[in-house]
Amino acid sequence: MHKLELKNVSIKRGNLSIGLFNFTFKENERILVYGPNGYGKTTLLLAIAGIIKYEGDIFLDEKPVKYYTLEKRGITYAPAKPTLVNRISVLDNLKISGNSAEEIAVEMGLKNYFGQKTYTLSDGMKKLVQVSMALGSSAPVILLDEPFAFVSEEKSFVLKTVINKTQGKIILITSHEMIQNFSEYIDISKYQLHNL
Repeated sequence: MHKLELKNVSIKRGNLSIGLFNFTFKENERILVYGPNGYGKTTLLLAIAGIIKYEGDIFLDEKPVKYYTLEKRGITYAPAKPTLVNRISVLDNLKISGNSAEEIAVEMGLKNYFGQKTYTLSDGMKKLVQVSMALGSSAPVILLDEPFAFVSEEKSFVLKTVINKTQGKIILITSHEMIQNFSEYIDISKYQLHNL
C-alpha cells in the first residue's frame, strides 16, 4: 500500500512562506487543499512534485523523494493551466501518458474528441484530457491543480465520479472552494508563516 509523508515541510516562494506540513496520506485517499488565491495551494503541490525547493522531508513509500529525478519519483503533477502537445490529436496526447489514460478519457466523455488536434479544444476540455493523462499514469501519487477550473458543471460531476473511482493512488486536489466527499481537507490559510 502506497504512503506519502510530509515531515516538517515548509516552503518559501517569493513573499510566500507556508508550513509546517506534517501529514501522512495513504493509497486510495482523496485530499482537498483549499483556500483563496495566493495562499500556497499550488506551491504545496509544486514542492511535493519536486519542482520547487522545500525544507523538511517528503517520503513516498518511506523513501525520500528528493533524491530521485522527477521521472522516478512516482508523482504526477497536472498544472492548473493544461500543458498538452497542441499540434497532435487528443488520442496521441493520451498515448503519451500510457496505461489507462484512454480508458479514463472515454469515461469522461472525451471519445468523440480523440481525432481532434488539441489546440481546437476549449480550456475545459483540455483540462479533462490532462486529468485523464494524470489519472492514467503509473504514478501512485497524483497532484491535480484546480482540475475543476473551466470545466462545466456536468463535466465536473463526471470528473468527481472518475476521481472517486480511481484505485491504487493518492490524489491531492487544489480548489478555491470546499468540495464534499474527500478523505481529508487541508485549509491552506492555516499554514501561513511569517518567518522561516
